[in-house]
Amino acid sequence: MIKRLPNISLFPEEVLPFLTDKEVYQYYNKGWSFSNIYYLKPIRDIYLIIKKNKTEDLNNKFIRYEYLKITEDLSKEWSERKILEYVNAIKNFGLINGNYKVQKNIFINSALGNKLSDEDLQDFKDIFFEFFRFKEIATWYLISDSKKQLDINEVTIQDLIEKSRLMYAIKEGKFFNKFLFSLEDVSKVYVIPPKDSHLMRFIEVFYKWGTTLNFIEKFNLNSVNIKTFENREITCTYFIRPFKNFDLMKFTQKHFQYQRQISLPELIFSICQNFHYAVDEIKSFLINEIQFNDKFTYERTSAVFIVKGKNKSEQIKSATYLYPLIDNSYVSHIIVRK
Repeated sequence: MIKRLPNISLFPEEVLPFLTDKEVYQYYNKGWSFSNIYYLKPIRDIYLIIKKNKTEDLNNKFIRYEYLKITEDLSKEWSERKILEYVNAIKNFGLINGNYKVQKNIFINSALGNKLSDEDLQDFKDIFFEFFRFKEIATWYLISDSKKQLDINEVTIQDLIEKSRLMYAIKEGKFFNKFLFSLEDVSKVYVIPPKDSHLMRFIEVFYKWGTTLNFIEKFNLNSVNIKTFENREITCTYFIRPFKNFDLMKFTQKHFQYQRQISLPELIFSICQNFHYAVDEIKSFLINEIQFNDKFTYERTSAVFIVKGKNKSEQIKSATYLYPLIDNSYVSHIIVRK
């Protein structure tokens, strides 16, 4: 049975806090501040090309020529305009100035074309938590009734891990534009105004970076059959906390009223709501409990029933995300033994 939220269009709306272009120019001396760059490896490689060459030799044509040496034959995809988008992002992140001069010396042990190393990922995490547009969205997770706007310079990574809340994002068009902090007792809907579609698009960049760098969890609630009154999908996101073992039997008794057969997606979602753990770590924990704790067993299901005709890899991944795998079979339910 699909659980539907109340009609959120009937609730009061509050605009999420963010800096206007005028304020960005005033505080940061920047014009355009939204860099819609989703993929990290090209940022590193283009930065390294800039870093290793003389500034007087650098222009978009030269950078493109050097970049195509280390990529597959993607000359049509990697136009000079696309290179310019990446160069502008590197400037926007404060890594180089307008004359291609390096402002921050990062990716020190990296080589062009190689896979991203752990050091590279740490450098990208630093970029994420230093860039004000990313930090601005991150502060939304700390909004409360008593504190609706936070100083981004005062928010720490530790705050986001320990004190942040789950956010539920809803699309009324192409991008996420409405947000909730709870699925129960909805009293207010946070919104991005229609005129600020550039911010809506940048939220997708925020999610992509956060999930790639493994400190943000993101999944839709189709597997637990929760949708809006208008039948729109709801996406759950949150900052991941370090995993700690817990008593699964006590958890199921408290949150599932001694049910013997419990849906795995619903159990995983409940654990996410209570502990903010990474889904992959929760699935590993549950598999271990099922296999080595004689209080539990499980039921399997076929991928056909989960995927339901979806054939794109991204759609399949989304549909199966809250289902653990045991011996190449998806687990649909955990059974509490008598």
